[in-house]
Amino acid sequence: MSGFRRSCTVLLALTLALLPALPAQAATASLPDAGNDVVGVPYIDLTSVQIKHTKKTIKVTYYSRSKKNNLGHEWVDFDTNRNRKGPELKVNAVRYSEWWAQPMKNWRADESKAAKRKWTDAMGGKPGRCITTVRYTSNWSNGYSPTTITVSKKRGCLTGKSVRVRVGSSVNGYDRDFTYFDTFGTKVSDSLPNGSRTFTKWVKQRGSKAKTRKFVDGKDSVIWWSDIRSVGVAHNSTQLAVKVNHLKKPSVRQGRALIYLNTDADAQPEYKAMVGGAGPTTLLLRMQTWDQVVDEVACATTGESANTGQTATRIQIPVSCIGNPATVRIAVATEDWTGDNYRPTDWLGKSRGWSRSIGRG
Repeated sequence: MSGFRRSCTVLLALTLALLPALPAQAATASLPDAGNDVVGVPYIDLTSVQIKHTKKTIKVTYYSRSKKNNLGHEWVDFDTNRNRKGPELKVNAVRYSEWWAQPMKNWRADESKAAKRKWTDAMGGKPGRCITTVRYTSNWSNGYSPTTITVSKKRGCLTGKSVRVRVGSSVNGYDRDFTYFDTFGTKVSDSLPNGSRTFTKWVKQRGSKAKTRKFVDGKDSVIWWSDIRSVGVAHNSTQLAVKVNHLKKPSVRQGRALIYLNTDADAQPEYKAMVGGAGPTTLLLRMQTWDQVVDEVACATTGESANTGQTATRIQIPVSCIGNPATVRIAVATEDWTGDNYRPTDWLGKSRGWSRSIGRG
């Protein structure tokens, strides 16, 4: 045996002999989560818009998420003239109320007699010749999403060979009973695309089989730190460590992370750990069901809730406190609870869905 091989053999033997003296190795798991899936947001969060442009119609369908805000205002600006500033038509809608079309010029309502004569709705007397070209449909039973606005082309109305749109929304911070429910001030707005006076790209007119163009919303000014991106788990003979990776937490937001533990492979959690929120920073509870607490577990559970600008919340649970399970499954949720009457929440995967079993390392 060469000197090099003999040295390697001795080194390997020494390494194996030392392993029992090292800390127990943890079994680790990295669990990804989809982005932009927080539910219960207290404003109309525009997510995408689709445009289909043919010789006969302009069809715009936009999607949004919200807490079913009862008094939200939405609108779509249509621009079909490359030589003029701003849109030619704005279609507005107020939730639990009516929709109406508004001719535009230089980003302002066109109050000329000719424009009013074309776009007057039935409530103002005889409907104008152009208002009849607009059809509005919305899925009111599912938070008003999706909403579709179809404009039939008619000479003297909206007839451009290219079109681009801007979708907007606004919530004034009050619910249907005019009870103030958020901390954002007078209103929270969103636009697609983001920015001031922005539009999607131009969509040219095609034949009857024209393909639909889709545009997705970018990052909003209202940040929901509770959007989980991934969860890391380390399980060994002494502790279970969970790291929840989420979006950056702004200074004005408050919330907590919930970690549910299943140790016997049934459908219900046996424990729930909480990090952040009111009271103790970290808490471990024994559970009967998802919603029924048995008691608090006196245990040296530790955790660190994300501070301003941070993107991770952590918890470390001694496995002796949860019965020293050989395997464990977890379910994770984050809650933003800055406001009293809404809880923007995200789950790892589906709501109350368990991860795969993670054995001890």
